[in-house]
Amino acid sequence: MRIPSSILIKGLFSSLLFLSYQSLSNELPDTCATQGPSNSVNDGTPVCVSNNGTAYLSLGGANAHNSVAISTAHGTGDLGLYVGQGNWPSTAANSNAYKSLNANTNNECVVINNPSQYWLMVAITGTRDGASLAVDFGASTCRSSTGSNPGGNTGSLVAPNNLSGTGNSNSINLTWNDNANNEDQFVIQRSSAGSSWTTIATPTANSESYIDTGLAENTTYYYTMYAENSTHRSGWSNTTTVVTTTGSTNPDPNTGALNDICAIEAPTTVTSLSDGVPVCVPAASKGHGFSVSTFNQNVTSIAFSTKYGLGNLTLAANANGWPTSGDDSIRSSSVGNTECVVLTQPNNGWNNVRLEGLFKGVSLVADFNATSCRVNPGAADPGNDGYDHNGVHVLVYPIRFPDQDLEFTNAQINAEMQIAKQYFTEQSYGNFNFTWEIKPKITMPNNHDYYNNDKTLWNPGYREQLVNAGVDPNFPGDGTIIMVTAPPVGTEGTYFINSQASPPLMEIYTYKAGTIAHETGHALGLHHSMSIEGGNSMLNGNANDSVINYGNVFGLMGMGAHSLEEMNLMYKGYFNNWISEADVPIVTTSGVYRIYAFDHGTAAGHNAPGNIGLRIKSGDGEKTYWVEYRTMQKSEVNTAPEYQLRTPLLQNGISINLQNYMDNNEAPWYNHNSLLLDSTPNSRSSSWALEDFNDAPLQINHTFSDPWNGFTLYPVDKGGVLGTAGAWIEVQVTIH
Repeated sequence: MRIPSSILIKGLFSSLLFLSYQSLSNELPDTCATQGPSNSVNDGTPVCVSNNGTAYLSLGGANAHNSVAISTAHGTGDLGLYVGQGNWPSTAANSNAYKSLNANTNNECVVINNPSQYWLMVAITGTRDGASLAVDFGASTCRSSTGSNPGGNTGSLVAPNNLSGTGNSNSINLTWNDNANNEDQFVIQRSSAGSSWTTIATPTANSESYIDTGLAENTTYYYTMYAENSTHRSGWSNTTTVVTTTGSTNPDPNTGALNDICAIEAPTTVTSLSDGVPVCVPAASKGHGFSVSTFNQNVTSIAFSTKYGLGNLTLAANANGWPTSGDDSIRSSSVGNTECVVLTQPNNGWNNVRLEGLFKGVSLVADFNATSCRVNPGAADPGNDGYDHNGVHVLVYPIRFPDQDLEFTNAQINAEMQIAKQYFTEQSYGNFNFTWEIKPKITMPNNHDYYNNDKTLWNPGYREQLVNAGVDPNFPGDGTIIMVTAPPVGTEGTYFINSQASPPLMEIYTYKAGTIAHETGHALGLHHSMSIEGGNSMLNGNANDSVINYGNVFGLMGMGAHSLEEMNLMYKGYFNNWISEADVPIVTTSGVYRIYAFDHGTAAGHNAPGNIGLRIKSGDGEKTYWVEYRTMQKSEVNTAPEYQLRTPLLQNGISINLQNYMDNNEAPWYNHNSLLLDSTPNSRSSSWALEDFNDAPLQINHTFSDPWNGFTLYPVDKGGVLGTAGAWIEVQVTIH
């Protein structure tokens, strides 16, 4: 499109008048004469640019303005100015970034109209000395060293807009608005996945249409374009999504198939999503999030779709902030990674979507003004309902630092792993196979203090070494977990890293079997065995209740790791074939029920002559109580009877663990908590908080009533031989 000379003269005259009136604000001062180089920039505040290599500067908030002008001037040399939106711009010879490359000068200018992304990313290249830079939000012209227009990409090469297309069976008709008056040509790019763009055509100046031929039927294509001349190029047009038809069909672009982007593209590095452009989401062990800007775009809904890859994610979207556990975000939680969320009232600004859980190879797309997704989720995810394998294989990776080795040997690790194996054999009553192999020792690339002084370097550091060793730390294989054992990392009292785990990896900073077994439980999906006390009554059933982490002082997953205490029945029920429905029946009628001690099992079975526990539903039907009887605390085996604290209480009462109450965990694999009920609340006599739960068992001739009015429990008698699987206790259950 060529503008008549009369309009050009009139426009130039108006611009000159404006520049004269605004001469002070359009001048870029010689900032390097008064201050040193800066590594940050703020709106309207000139800075001195570093002289060395490529300088990178970024500034947030660009898409809240109608335009932004980036100016450089002063000094000597020949710099190049590159600007990206949401990503660092490429500075290669064929860069498609906004750029200004005037020869033999530091006077450069880039103007972006209607910025689409929050982050503005600037790169300055070339040989230069003493160059100044300014970023001005809302400006439509650049500054210069004298206040005059410096040239460059000042908006005279305006980007095309309103790019759209109509799909036929094997071709797409593209049209756009030509807004520039000095382009040499247009550059049209196409993608089949919303990324990895390929130039397909360079229509001549003044063109406003193009037909793309030789396409596949019923296929989604993405297009974008820009204008260019010999020295500059415009900004990008909008991106349009078009679907070719089958016969006479013309599908809605937002309902086209979601392609497996990760099969052809690397994981994205962007932090925000564009309308209709799928991305490959980076692999995550605890989730990954994106922002979506709808500023001034009249968006009435956003449909988020995910599909493909490994793992099991939950998709959550929120117009008012980042989705967090237990909030009012819209969620989709189906089996696998195929999820759909439609945000029906998006914010006119920033909206957020988060993929929660453990996954890799997932494709994600956000479709504006769509009311349905590109995918159809399957069955609802039942949550963390159990570990499905009859065993686990542990890949043990010893790690050392160049200046510090492990304090224990492979032989010591093997000995403790053997103890852990025996523990899981007994806990499962012979139904779980625990195996392991010790891999060659890994030497980290940096000394110990490198990680001690910044613990954020440790986790990604050792994970990179695991990848180099040939194992994926997030997906090591079916029925397989990873055990990393290393010298302790961090400084005691500041941010010392304790042994920890989440599926499918555990960090161990000792070699003791109790720690290994406890962290193995986490790596297989168990949370801590917790406890709960409700003020002056045992359980209030309301927001006043307080959950105590590690609060079960009797169990391996609570405070009983070091002495390898028994797992509670609820956690044994999490595993495949450890206990049966008949072992722990659901009680629905009133009566006296006898249960036997479950903590004397061997590889041959639990060895009890009858039921080893009871399950009873709360009055609202949403929660489950697990009633159990155990007769020994392993940590007190060698303690004289008169000094034993917990064992007599266990032998004379029942332990009650509550399931599905106050389960608000961000990690989906931990939505399987057991809460030990304290039947003697407020009994702490020292400063140790967990002492209160030593007397948690409900003693004979004491009563517990479900606060949701479902039942009452009353232990009435005990018998059998203590210390054997024949020991029993009888409980009166009254169903309300």
